Amino acid sequence: MPRGTWICTYVGKVLGGREAHEAVEAGKTAYLMRLGKGISIDAFAEDSCLARFINHSQNASNARFVKEPKLLRARVVATRDLQAGEEVLVNYGRHYWTVLGLVPKDSE
Repeated sequence: MPRGTWICTYVGKVLGGREAHEAVEAGKTAYLMRLGKGISIDAFAEDSCLARFINHSQNASNARFVKEPKLLRARVVATRDLQAGEEVLVNYGRHYWTVLGLVPKDSE
């Protein structure tokens, strides 16, 4: 798969800022992506959203999320050529871990 390929799309239920915060606080979602101020996508119940299963890697990421708040989605795009069978990895960013009160292993 060549660099720049649109791999898949992160979609789900659209949540406002307060609703997203409450979902995280209540532990009701593990698949929340903030698209911008006051708008998030919750892919928890979106079975067709394969992007929700992409794992984090700070140092070995090979794809990135391209957030498109006006379209209520984020595209997953390859940042380098990918080989068949290679796991797609994205850096979730520090904000994700800060909200959860965690620090990812590969950033220590």
